[in-house]
Amino acid sequence: MAYTDDTKSKVASIMQWAKANGIVEVTINAGELAKVLGLYDPPNDINNVKSVSDAMHDLCDKTKGDAIIYEPPAGSGTSVIIRYKVR
Repeated sequence: MAYTDDTKSKVASIMQWAKANGIVEVTINAGELAKVLGLYDPPNDINNVKSVSDAMHDLCDKTKGDAIIYEPPAGSGTSVIIRYKVR
């Protein structure tokens, strides 16, 4: 749960920064976000990355313009990419 909370907090922080700087959308890769959060050290931390990508999916609101740009067949992992509209 802590990794999920950390992920959601970091995405919120990125979104606040983007809004303050006039950016209208932000594209985030799960593997890169996990590295920023200090949660990714392959191959030991694959479950941490799953938590990160799952939290990113939780935050993705397609009704508000967010889009999943890429996800692997399993649905989670380092290669997940989501574009969020800044609100």
